[in-house]
Amino acid sequence: MPNELIFFATVVIELFFLLYMLRLGMQGLVAVIVVNIILVSCFGALLIPLFGFTTNAGNVFYSVIFLAAQMMVERYGRSAASKSIWIGFSALVIFVLMAQYSIRLTAAADDGALADSMHTVFSGVPRIALASMGAYLISQHLNIWIFAFLKDKYDGRHLWLRSLLSSVGGQLVDSSLFFLIAFVGTLSSGGLLQALLIGFCTKVLVGLIGIPVLYMGGVIGRPFGRDEQIGVK
Repeated sequence: MPNELIFFATVVIELFFLLYMLRLGMQGLVAVIVVNIILVSCFGALLIPLFGFTTNAGNVFYSVIFLAAQMMVERYGRSAASKSIWIGFSALVIFVLMAQYSIRLTAAADDGALADSMHTVFSGVPRIALASMGAYLISQHLNIWIFAFLKDKYDGRHLWLRSLLSSVGGQLVDSSLFFLIAFVGTLSSGGLLQALLIGFCTKVLVGLIGIPVLYMGGVIGRPFGRDEQIGVK
């Protein structure tokens, strides 16, 4: 199956997942953020050819985190969105620590091949996780700040514009930090620049595709219930 087809299938599945979890409220959106930041740490190091260029396999997952954070701001307020980012960060820290301890366990004699494979995969996680952590905290807080600022500026209108501008600003910072931390020394300067630019463009593309999901989720033009005002600044 071509990578491009897998890419678009992943986008569709992730956006349906986001829309479904939105029905569970704030906890559902937090779950989306936690699941996807862990996916980024696992697959962010995997470089793939996509549309004739090289980028990494975690772009879709990270884009969905941006959309989930924007939904959180729209429905529950900036304070709740900021807390969800810290929850995702804490989950990533625990995942990385436990993974590093787990791969140091001595495997049973009949399970050596699986243990070697898991060690190969997860021994590279700390650097990717470090890149994810730094880029995640800075870019997500920027994403939330821009989205909340524009929401106040436009009195809750122009959701598509708010989402686009906050995604572009946050993703530019994220891609620059993530690819520099994760791949400096492992890629040539030309390869690193290509991966960074294509990663940025891919994330913005997913953000654009996801804008209708923000509208479908009813995060605009629908009165908030009393329970949905929790966390509004």
